[in-house]
Amino acid sequence: MAEICRRAGVANGTFYQYFKDKEAVLLELATRLSKALRTELAVALQAEDDLEARLLAAFRIFVSFIRENRALYQIFREIEFVHKRTHNRFYEGLVKIFAHCFAEAYRHGEVRRVDFEVAAVATIGVLHFLVLRWLILGPGEVPEQA
Repeated sequence: MAEICRRAGVANGTFYQYFKDKEAVLLELATRLSKALRTELAVALQAEDDLEARLLAAFRIFVSFIRENRALYQIFREIEFVHKRTHNRFYEGLVKIFAHCFAEAYRHGEVRRVDFEVAAVATIGVLHFLVLRWLILGPGEVPEQA
């Protein structure tokens, strides 16, 4: 924590007025990351007219968000082992957003009846592993044709 305080230009004591410990900081960062990403995705998905456009918009938002917040995303990935409830809430929020997207597509006759939650989880899995492969572990950029 001393290194974080030094880089932020604040005294260690000031830090502990706001956060109990390192875990509290990680939880706050993960919560903010989760909320910001879900908000961006929800807005983008509502702005598009059809399922293909919604999913392409979601893909671009997700990749762009992680590209701009790589360090925070790494922290978020570690939260799973520190605070499983926060980690699960993040994915449950994403599942709701994407399940709603598939349900809307069904109501508009764009897709056949499927389990919307399963479709949402599959979509999130694709997004997560594309980002993990290219932005986090790999060369640094997701190919445009992906």
